[in-house]
Amino acid sequence: MADTVPYKLEQMVDELDDLERKGMFTRIVEIYRLAVMRFKGDLELWFRYLEFCRDKKNGKRVLAKLIRFHPKISEMTETLVLCQLQKAFQLYEEALQLVPSPMILIFHQVGLCLHYQEEFGIVPNSLRGTSAAYVVFVYKLLLCATALSHNTGLAFRQPVHGQDMEHNSFKLPSVHLLCLLLLCPLVSCQLNYKFYDYTCPNLTKIVRSGVWSAMTNDSRMAASLLRLHFHDCFVNGCEGSVLLDGGEKNALPNRNSARGFEVIDDIKANLERACPATVSCTDILTLAAREAVYLSGGPYWFLPLGRRDGLTASESDANEQLPGFSEPLENITAKFTSTGLELKDVVVLSGAHTIGFAQCFTFKSRLFDFGGSGEPDPLLDTSLLTSLQSTCPNQDDSDTKLAPLDSASSSKFDNLYYKLLLNNSGLLQSDQALMGDNTTASLVLNYSKFPYLFFKDFGASMVKMANIGVLTGQNGEIRKQCRFVN
Repeated sequence: MADTVPYKLEQMVDELDDLERKGMFTRIVEIYRLAVMRFKGDLELWFRYLEFCRDKKNGKRVLAKLIRFHPKISEMTETLVLCQLQKAFQLYEEALQLVPSPMILIFHQVGLCLHYQEEFGIVPNSLRGTSAAYVVFVYKLLLCATALSHNTGLAFRQPVHGQDMEHNSFKLPSVHLLCLLLLCPLVSCQLNYKFYDYTCPNLTKIVRSGVWSAMTNDSRMAASLLRLHFHDCFVNGCEGSVLLDGGEKNALPNRNSARGFEVIDDIKANLERACPATVSCTDILTLAAREAVYLSGGPYWFLPLGRRDGLTASESDANEQLPGFSEPLENITAKFTSTGLELKDVVVLSGAHTIGFAQCFTFKSRLFDFGGSGEPDPLLDTSLLTSLQSTCPNQDDSDTKLAPLDSASSSKFDNLYYKLLLNNSGLLQSDQALMGDNTTASLVLNYSKFPYLFFKDFGASMVKMANIGVLTGQNGEIRKQCRFVN
């Protein structure tokens, strides 16, 4: 499909600039507005499928087939009559005649531009009326997407195997950057998507190779690297402190459970040979977590880089700041919001439990003595309860045995975690607690139905998390070895 190919921004700028000269850009915006008005569902999903089946002669038959296999399409078509389906094709075909590029990208840009114009009302005069500048403006906003808590979806397109996604080159016209100065926090803007382009051009390939090798040898490693990144960022920010010997490694949430340190060490050693004293351990861990998700079948997101390594690690801070497996939702939410994240991020990032395992001691109380009652958790699915009691018998020597967090697909990154929660089959008490609040339960329901929505939001939340309390500029250091300060 066309949307799997990384798209050159300069080509889109040229095409939209040509449309502007021909007076057609206004019509593209009109088509977008009309499509939004007519189709109340996921507009992007509509155009993805229309892109896929546009060459088919019988559009109705193709859509009928898609409806059987995709619940989101089925849900939307329940409210649409045939003439509206035909209108969708007509709008899409007209847009394709105007713009030869993948239309999904064009509509991303138009939609985001209109959104920011309306929400902030501060688009500089130099950007008004120029289609090319519209796109450049969106790209500049994308550089600070975390600060704005938005994402265009461009960052979630699957990369072509063998291509280094961090090194796509963009030729950007000169654009007034007032909007960036107004909207971007200083730290977020000091990180840069091209930070290592010249100093370590093979960075992503080296990290991906190291992660893939580790996952090949240990199927649990993807989840371990993702958890390690999470535990790093939640304790005084993303600055690689969890990698230092002593300190956070000895905290209760990490002791005898945090894994993947040797993988980061190996990647660091390879990078030191390729580009000495250049790449921070924090950036390595941040990239490794992304590659672990992607190589497990999950989304891919772009990351601004340039984080530096911290100089200290605190066991007490880790014990205090990391969310616990049996904490109530309000406590977990408070720990998230203290870092700048939101309630939605709690639900989204909990979806990381779609891969990996948990030790029996983290959930055994739900099996035998929930809340001191001497009985199992009444909410836990009975068939799962029976299975877990067999895996984790009520005796001390079973504490370190393992059970999958997602019993349906423990090594594949998907949205089945949320479906399990709907069936009262969440393994950890903190997981199932998401169903006890109307807001979080609604998000769980959405992510259980729409995997693309989960993937999109997961990438956005991961970018936000990766920017918590980062060190840049002259703060911190670039460690020579990730386990020790220089």
